[in-house]
Amino acid sequence: CAAMPEGLAESELFGYAAGAFTSARRGGKPGLLELADGGTLFLDEIGELTPYLQAKLLRVLQDGRFRRVGGTDEIAVDVRVISATNRDLDAMSHDGTFREDLYFRLNVLGITLPPLRDRREDIAELALYFVTRTAQQTERPTPHIARDALSWLASHDWPGNVRELENTLFRAVALLDGDILTARDLTTTASNPPATATDETATSRDLATNAPATDPINAAIAQGSLADGMDMLEREMLMRLYPDYPSSRKLAERLGISHTAIARKLRKYGISG
Repeated sequence: CAAMPEGLAESELFGYAAGAFTSARRGGKPGLLELADGGTLFLDEIGELTPYLQAKLLRVLQDGRFRRVGGTDEIAVDVRVISATNRDLDAMSHDGTFREDLYFRLNVLGITLPPLRDRREDIAELALYFVTRTAQQTERPTPHIARDALSWLASHDWPGNVRELENTLFRAVALLDGDILTARDLTTTASNPPATATDETATSRDLATNAPATDPINAAIAQGSLADGMDMLEREMLMRLYPDYPSSRKLAERLGISHTAIARKLRKYGISG
């Protein structure tokens, strides 16, 4: 509905009769409601309809009848209407910007889709889908999504919801040099940095992202010395990365240190495939 120019929206929805206006097609033209007779019409961004079109649509929903623009004959249709909006129609119906009677007519069965930050369990599956599709579009092998990349994706608030996730992954895959998508690749292409939780917000976010019950930082602080704490953090980091980089060479490249240094650390902590 938002994409239709206001002057053409009425004729697009309701059609027009022959001679309705100067450039009208000979014989007139059926509108979307006529074309959807016996089926379903999906009205996206319905909150953008003008008050005049809201009134005309209400009559169709109530009576199943309407007239084409410039026409005199009433046309009967049997149409199921599904509508979508990212606006608060309930609030708009109270402040007068959306007809209350139309809102109640449309809101027979309402489905609210929560923002992506409130359904983080969907992020991994969506990421796999978008990465696979981007690889096909850019004609390259589908990269493996590293665990640190999935953790980064889960920690982001995604103010732009699924569309922002899709665009971030498209840029990252299109610019990827290699076959593993890491958190570093995402941070260089994301439009917004991942949010940092503080105070009580951190607790709820940890629950939402299925974070481990024990925070590695707190566990490290609880150690008897700085050296023991740093060893614990280093071991935790290597253990999390090793499944995605299952060789000392790949892991060394990921962390930016020498192959021999990584091999020594893996032996030190007993980490192997």
